[in-house]
Amino acid sequence: MTGAPIRLFHGIADDYVAIAPCRGYVERLKRAGANVVLTEYPDAHHSYDNTAASPPVQNPHAQTTRNCMLREGDNGQVLNAKTGAIYTLADACVERGPHVGFNQAAYHATVKAVREFLAATFKLSS
Repeated sequence: MTGAPIRLFHGIADDYVAIAPCRGYVERLKRAGANVVLTEYPDAHHSYDNTAASPPVQNPHAQTTRNCMLREGDNGQVLNAKTGAIYTLADACVERGPHVGFNQAAYHATVKAVREFLAATFKLSS
């Protein structure tokens, strides 16, 4: 960690990338002394900030690791925490059918939060 502040924004409804591992990571960073904040948006799916996207739609062919528990192994290998084996997209925990889609309220809240964070961090005048 460099000491630089970290801000994360995540949709709770995101079934493409689960929020639980992100929450755990943020807690580990906080315990290590990091300046980190996770902002969660209740009705936001994956890609909620993509203004070109439609309202949430399911992508039946897309792969999701939402139910995979991963950990880092030796030499940076990504391991399936349940099996201890090197993780691949062929693991049983990988599923299909996550949703993606724009969420206007979450998008505007994120833009506002990022602008306020940058203004405060870099002492910018509005």
